[in-house]
Amino acid sequence: MIWNRKIGTRLGVGFFTLLLLLLAAAVFGINRMHTLYGLISKMHVHPFTVTRAVSRIDANMINIYQRMGSIVHARDLSDVDKYSLDIDETEKKIYEDLDIISRHFLGDKEMCITASSLYSQLKPVRDEVISLLKAGKRYEAEDILHGRYDDHVEAFEKVTSAITEFAQNKAGTFLYDAENITKDALVLMWVFLPIATIISMLIAYLLTRSITSPLSTLNQAAIEIGKHGPYTTIDVTSDDEIGQLASSFRTMTKDLKEHREMLKQTNSILSSTVESTADGILVVDTEGCVTFYNQRFAEMWHIPQSLLTTRDDEQLLSCVLAQLSDPEGFLADVKELYTTPERKSFDVLNFKDGRVFERYSQPQTIEGNVVGRVWSFRDVTRRREIEKSLMRELSINKAMSEISSELIKPLSITTIADTISQYARELTTSKYANASYIDQFTDHLIATAVSKEVWDQCRVGNQSLVFREFKGLWGWVLKNKKPLMTNTPTEDPRYEGIPEGHVVIERFLSVPAMIDGTVVGQVSVINPDRDYTEADLKVAERLAALFALAINRSRIEDTINRELNFQSSVARITEVLLDPRLDKYDISKVLHEEALSLTGSSHGYVSIIDEVTGDNIAVNLTDMMEVECKIARENQRISFPRSPEGYSALWGHSLNTREGFYTNSPAEHPAFKGCIPEGHVLLQRFLSVPAISGERLVGQISLANPVRDYNDKDLEMITRLAVIYSIAIERKTMEEQLYALNVNLAQRVDEETARRQQHEQLLIQQSKMAAMGEMIGLIAHQWKQPLNAISLITQDIGDAYLYNELNIDYLKETETKILKQIQFMAQTIDSFRNFLKPSKEKVAFDVKTAIEEIVSMLSPLLIKSNVKLNLDYAGNGVNTNATGYQNEFKQVILNLINNARDALISKSSGEPKTEKAIQIDILEESAKTVVSIRDNGGGIPDDIIGRIFEPYFTTKSSEQGTGIGLYMAKTIIETNMGWKLTARNIDNGAEFRIEI
Repeated sequence: MIWNRKIGTRLGVGFFTLLLLLLAAAVFGINRMHTLYGLISKMHVHPFTVTRAVSRIDANMINIYQRMGSIVHARDLSDVDKYSLDIDETEKKIYEDLDIISRHFLGDKEMCITASSLYSQLKPVRDEVISLLKAGKRYEAEDILHGRYDDHVEAFEKVTSAITEFAQNKAGTFLYDAENITKDALVLMWVFLPIATIISMLIAYLLTRSITSPLSTLNQAAIEIGKHGPYTTIDVTSDDEIGQLASSFRTMTKDLKEHREMLKQTNSILSSTVESTADGILVVDTEGCVTFYNQRFAEMWHIPQSLLTTRDDEQLLSCVLAQLSDPEGFLADVKELYTTPERKSFDVLNFKDGRVFERYSQPQTIEGNVVGRVWSFRDVTRRREIEKSLMRELSINKAMSEISSELIKPLSITTIADTISQYARELTTSKYANASYIDQFTDHLIATAVSKEVWDQCRVGNQSLVFREFKGLWGWVLKNKKPLMTNTPTEDPRYEGIPEGHVVIERFLSVPAMIDGTVVGQVSVINPDRDYTEADLKVAERLAALFALAINRSRIEDTINRELNFQSSVARITEVLLDPRLDKYDISKVLHEEALSLTGSSHGYVSIIDEVTGDNIAVNLTDMMEVECKIARENQRISFPRSPEGYSALWGHSLNTREGFYTNSPAEHPAFKGCIPEGHVLLQRFLSVPAISGERLVGQISLANPVRDYNDKDLEMITRLAVIYSIAIERKTMEEQLYALNVNLAQRVDEETARRQQHEQLLIQQSKMAAMGEMIGLIAHQWKQPLNAISLITQDIGDAYLYNELNIDYLKETETKILKQIQFMAQTIDSFRNFLKPSKEKVAFDVKTAIEEIVSMLSPLLIKSNVKLNLDYAGNGVNTNATGYQNEFKQVILNLINNARDALISKSSGEPKTEKAIQIDILEESAKTVVSIRDNGGGIPDDIIGRIFEPYFTTKSSEQGTGIGLYMAKTIIETNMGWKLTARNIDNGAEFRIEI
């Protein structure tokens, strides 16, 4: 229909006859309509596009501010990076909206440039805040965020507010112009109406219906939009220009709805943000009326809802003052801030219940005018507690470092215990402390580090530092290997009371010191002015761990020192043993002195068993008989006979059982009865070990009354001394017998012939003794390496402490290394002792193994002499099993290798560049096992090769040889074992062959 056509078409058809008359009016009306349409389009493009962009910017600014708040309070740097990325993405959106505003804003473009410039200044401030946070300067970052950053944001918001205000004003101008244009068009129509009343009555009516009615609707809609917002319905649906105008109106109202919903959403986000923050927020206007608060504020200050609804700041102040430690100071600060509204503030509030708040305050401004004050309260109670805990931990760590520095020093266990006790008392603020250790041999608790204050106040009779039984609370800790902390000890079911006169125990804390699950000590404290806490328990546990390491180190050092002292004693005894000028009584004297020194004994004696009577004769005693013994002189004895039932008393017990023993309670030992005559020195502790050679008792070492208890280590050392003593007695006895034989040889020829085998055995033993000097040199050489290793390990302990490597695993590894070296040294002595032990009966042994043992013993000496020794074995086809005297066979091999070495050394003095070599082969010839020992020492002169096996024949000086070595070798191999020993010259050397 024509009414759905364009207005121009309708006017052309309807007013064709009035074309000349109404042309000017029609053109003018169309122009006004087009202008109105342009104004409405501009109203949509400029005010609403710009306003919507500003709204998005405001929302994104709030989002960025929230992210900055999250960054400031982030606990992890990864969260800072995540929030920074979110801010960067949001910032891109803000720049896009700024670009939209710049393109569509019809006002002063300088405002857009200013907005962009102000916003670009925010990023350096944000970057500075993030940098400070990453550097750990949280408070400085917060100051910048709430200072310079807020100032920049406020300046930026002023510019955007101005842009929004301009856009809104512009929208009003466009609307006003549209209304004026509409009115002008209507006036024009009414001017021409009288002229065309008759002609255009019908057309005017139709045009009024088709044009003025929708325009009136649009006009009314515009008025309603101005009054009530974008919720007015526009019922114009035509397809003409008015319909397009109506469509533009509908689009505008839709945009306005979206903008209003966005504002609601922004307000909702802002409200949720304020409610979700951990801080309490309160806003008060200049009249003292509360304009805003969040729920967190009410919860923090315990303010009832009924009071909050009054919104009276004075009433709120009255409610909170009773909670504060300093209400007067709090009230004075608030009043001062209200008198200086532009001032910012920060302070700390302390509550009576122990809480701590940080209070921030700054003025609320609108367009530069102070309209109120914003208060922010943050609960930092937990943070303050953590800071306090960290400071305590720092002081504890410092103390632990000082303790470690002390413990690394070579201190006695008593000094170490005193140090631990002192720090335990100080770090737990206890009145009394005690660091005690378990004696590794007696398992008694030694409390050497009891606080001096305890001894000053304790009134217990028979005070003792040694506890043999573990009782009460401290005993429970040791038995159960668990710490115990109680602030009501008398109510604890494990409490067994205290001795009369003991210090009253009000609070108790004790921790076992343990190494690999074994209790080695204990750290105990009592009676602080407050209750013990888990923090005190942790401190005590750390001290106990350090104490355990120190005890373990002390034990290792004690073991090393004991072994070194023992080896020193052995060296001194050996030196006396090898001196032909000294007899067995001189040896007994030295051994007696060393036994007393090694065990710390006050008294003792060394005895010799008379070979004829069996009496036990004390040849060396301490001065107790001269000084302390009260037995009448005529009744004093140093010889103790053997009865048919054996020996009597404690000293006789070890001889009867042929086993060493000790007792720290002699009066309770079964053999004590009748042991001590009246006037005898009181026996407090006793140790006795028999000296046995083969099956024969040769003597005894008995000791008594050290200041401490005897232990298994004492018994083990004296047992080893007793073995050396038995060897020494046997050796000196043999020497005496040999001397007697030489003096009376003429008178005892017949007896000598009958005892030839025995004498040859004595000569063998004498040959061993002659070789002992070289063996001592070998031992000393072999000991150098482990002693040097022990020295290096000891130095490494100090380095480990300096580089914080000192821990239980390191100490265990160090202990293993040291004990391994000590074991090697002990094995060296055992090998030396076994070599000197004479063989009584023929035994089955492996020839190859026996030769390897001798080669191993001589290896350091050969290396020192630059002699190369090779041992070749033909393989499984050779039978190396033999039956004979194993030790004597070893002595033969030793003599033959030593003779070859001497020949090589003698030859090398004239030919220094010649390689010195000894070759030992084990092979099979004609069903016989043959041991061949060859050298390249130039051989044996032909004129003496037939005499080398004669007794006392030697080509060496008297200091270097006795002439019995090869004679005894020949006797051992052929007479005693029934084998064959021969010698012959080979190319540039000599060969000795043993045919088995």
